[in-house]
Amino acid sequence: MGIGSFGGGADIAQYEHLPIFRTAFQLTVYLEEAVGVGVAMSVLAHLERGKVSGATRDGDVVTGITMQDASSHVDKAKTYDTVGYVMYGLGGAAVVTGVVLALTQPKADAREAAASAGASPVPGGVAFSIAGRF
Repeated sequence: MGIGSFGGGADIAQYEHLPIFRTAFQLTVYLEEAVGVGVAMSVLAHLERGKVSGATRDGDVVTGITMQDASSHVDKAKTYDTVGYVMYGLGGAAVVTGVVLALTQPKADAREAAASAGASPVPGGVAFSIAGRF
């Protein structure tokens, strides 16, 4: 089963057999998901803080929200922030892992450079072969 195409219809099926490609593609998906969740959590934290900072005031006295509700909103905001930071961290880890994998993968020439020897039966005897790439 192939990955198919992405990013404007670019056909990536020809690269699917490469383990490094599959890993990099998966890390890209994880990065997008982690950053998306991180952004969502940051937005939720901002909204929770806004409920406290936007409460009705009478001079310096906050009248539009109880202390208990304000504390609850602030606690939720802190939780959302924490989850968001963890997701940003996971996204960053995916980027670092992808870069390390890209930089440490063997070069195309190194993967193909190999020597082989063989023997094959032919009419009247045996044919020997030696092959290599440099």
